Amino acid sequence: MTSPRSSIPILTEYASMFTSCRGPNGRIQTIATGKGIHVEFTSSSRRLFSLLPAEESPFLKMIKAGVSAHLDNFHDGGLFVAAFSSSLLAKGLQSDLARHALVVILEQIRADVLDLFRRDDRQWVVQLDLGNSKMMLSIAKAILNTKPVCRLLSKDREMLAVLILKAFLATLPGNLSHYSPLERIRIVPLVGATSESSEYFPGVVLQVPLQNQDIFTAVRRKKRAGLNLSVALFSTSLAGDIEEWVSGDLTVEQLSEDTVVRHLLDLADELERLGIDVLFCQKCVHPKMKLHLQKKGILTFHRVSGQHIGAVRNICNAELIKTTDLPIESRSLGQLEDLVYLERQSKSFLHLVSSAATPLPVSTIILCAPDDTAMEELEIVAHQAIFNFFNLIRKPQLVKGAGAFERQLAEHLKENTPTKETLNTLKVTRSQYLIGSNLFLASLLSTVRQLGDEERDDVLDCLSVKQNALLSGLDLAITGLRVVNIINPTT
Repeated sequence: MTSPRSSIPILTEYASMFTSCRGPNGRIQTIATGKGIHVEFTSSSRRLFSLLPAEESPFLKMIKAGVSAHLDNFHDGGLFVAAFSSSLLAKGLQSDLARHALVVILEQIRADVLDLFRRDDRQWVVQLDLGNSKMMLSIAKAILNTKPVCRLLSKDREMLAVLILKAFLATLPGNLSHYSPLERIRIVPLVGATSESSEYFPGVVLQVPLQNQDIFTAVRRKKRAGLNLSVALFSTSLAGDIEEWVSGDLTVEQLSEDTVVRHLLDLADELERLGIDVLFCQKCVHPKMKLHLQKKGILTFHRVSGQHIGAVRNICNAELIKTTDLPIESRSLGQLEDLVYLERQSKSFLHLVSSAATPLPVSTIILCAPDDTAMEELEIVAHQAIFNFFNLIRKPQLVKGAGAFERQLAEHLKENTPTKETLNTLKVTRSQYLIGSNLFLASLLSTVRQLGDEERDDVLDCLSVKQNALLSGLDLAITGLRVVNIINPTT
């Protein structure tokens, strides 16, 4: 078996790379893939791990999985988790301190950090006034400033921060227990335009092919009359796939194509009798049925993805119709206040405006970037800003950013010397504890060297994001060291 110490150089290299990507002055990594055929530019932890080989070290594979899990849960802090865990693991493997002693010392430091986060007398915590939009916007702007590939000017960050905050506030419910920002705030990427062309829309925006303008005009005439538009949503195929709707004693062989088409046309007639104005189908619609619906003035959109149709369902308060061989109940139908066609960058979009009474409001941001690389990074920071807002609503506490929090935490832990009883419980000496503590502090401070030493009062970070990232990184390092201790306690 390869010695765990053989992973020290690559862990150190990765820690340095991830650290160098942090902050507004972070380096952009250039990664050649496919034997140099394709080059990617990024400073995102998730994209870096997807492009870089992790097979060289089992520890890197563990860190990659841990960072991915962290981002799935918390959506921010991936660079810190990767840099901190890689650095601490490398230092732990390099140290002459016994592995089992280092593990129990790091676990004690973890407990001390958790205790610090739970205390009421934390002078370094800034309480957020949720009514202070200026402070909320400054947090979003700081996040948008962390990815140089986005190439955002100051005015672009200001404008995008306002759009993201508007979209977030428009979807906030009274009860956050079942609230999911990913379901309620949609980002529609539009490559080829400058970021200042980005827009916010209350409701859902879908990219769709241009429909017959006469039908669209007729449908909107109903809106002008002060009436809402009636909507039907189908999750089943309307393309004549017999297996999806046939029942009873009939077999597939007994049904001709004409019978199937007749059934679909009868369904279209039923939709007309129900007063349907717009039909959305998750799967395909038979061309003859689509033409029949068009003649009846019903707008039809098919191949709407599950994610999109879920958003439409939220804003129109409809139920998905899952079969075509049963009568359609009126309670399954939904309503929209309006439909508006948009054209952006030679692409057509449909803006679905929900009625004021919708129980689950949805917001959409058409996010613009000049190229695919900038768009990938911009989507990442936009989602990070949204989830930071979400975390702040649940726990409105901030800490100083730009490395100040990490330095304050290091100073506190230096002063927090363990008692004799603690050392006896851990079964380590004071000198051993000092070595383990110094390894932790050195790794923590190494993650902020890219951010400079100047303390800035205008840069604030969400406390829960910092806490989750610190604990995730520490847990990854402890897990790696514990595995080494079990497999080869003498290394």
